[in-house]
Amino acid sequence: MRSFFIAACYVLASCFLFSCGSSSSKKDEAEKTMLSKKFILNEYAKGFSLTKEENGLQILHVFPPFQNSADTLKYLIVKDGKVPESYSDHQIIKVPSKNLVLTSTTQIAMVEALDKIESIGAITDPSFVFSPEIEQALEEKSIKSAGQNGQLNLETILASGTDLVVSSAWSTAAYNAYTPLINANIPVVINAEWTEAHPLGRLEWIKVFGALLDETQLADSIFQSSKSEYLGLLSKVEDAEIDKPSVINGMPYQEAWSIAGGNSYVGTLLKDAGAHWHWENDTSAVSLQLDFETVYEVGEKAAYWIAPGRAHSKEQILTIDERFANFKSFKNGQIYNYHNRVNDAGLYDYFESGVVQPEIVLADLVKILHPEILPQYELFYFKKID
Repeated sequence: MRSFFIAACYVLASCFLFSCGSSSSKKDEAEKTMLSKKFILNEYAKGFSLTKEENGLQILHVFPPFQNSADTLKYLIVKDGKVPESYSDHQIIKVPSKNLVLTSTTQIAMVEALDKIESIGAITDPSFVFSPEIEQALEEKSIKSAGQNGQLNLETILASGTDLVVSSAWSTAAYNAYTPLINANIPVVINAEWTEAHPLGRLEWIKVFGALLDETQLADSIFQSSKSEYLGLLSKVEDAEIDKPSVINGMPYQEAWSIAGGNSYVGTLLKDAGAHWHWENDTSAVSLQLDFETVYEVGEKAAYWIAPGRAHSKEQILTIDERFANFKSFKNGQIYNYHNRVNDAGLYDYFESGVVQPEIVLADLVKILHPEILPQYELFYFKKID
């Protein structure tokens, strides 16, 4: 288990408690500052920190989520009372938020897990949503569209009485598109859950939504319950006397094959599920972009093929490349994809609710690779491709 921000707290504490060469009065003031703060230590997530202060305020820091950016985004979360002038460099968020704009389906899943759908005022790209409840709300116009294809409809947002926008902006340029909203005193929180390499790190961002919706205890309860089940499954895999079957993942696109890095999100899931794959000792926290022939040579011998793009059948796989018929997994019928939960529009729940249910994603993979460990379990997100 990893605790994020501990080192920073120790450094700060050392500087304050041992004065770092400053005067006695400065030391006393620093000690009071430290005692007035309660650092909420993350267990897996690395992209944010939450701090509770003695005056009841909360501070949210989102660490540089953009490439080539060194700026930490600062937010002051206020439930009651006035905003002290000392926080003038923070965006001010008054909670609970009652008119959210969300910009990704994983954000929707987190709000839905907290049973706060009524707090959503608008979403971008509504055609990508799996949730039946959100689809119904869109039909009833209780949730509106805030843009399509990643393009915000700023006029709609400004006119809708929005009190908070949550964005998954991946670059400084994308974040700068929100400047008119920030200038209009509409805070824009960057949700960078997608940058977390550990499945429980991604889920831990539900604590941010808990703070924004004044559901801190529920958010922590959801996280702790999922963590307990995830680690329980991990223990079963580690304690079992098993051989680790070889696995290949993904599907080539334009002669490049995206493969899970050793410390990536998918890599962590495969490792925890008791899989062996050729690149498991790689230290990358992102996917590896490899040439077709390199991966094909490994994939031909792999016992299992997990998530081969969006293929629904062996026939579809062969339309991409007939040589895939030579794969051991193809011959033995051990190909699985995340298509078990799909709606009429062809959208997969795996990409929506999977982020808040990492224990179920892990259970699916354990069932696929080591069915003897979970004999009564039925696959939830994944299904076998025939």
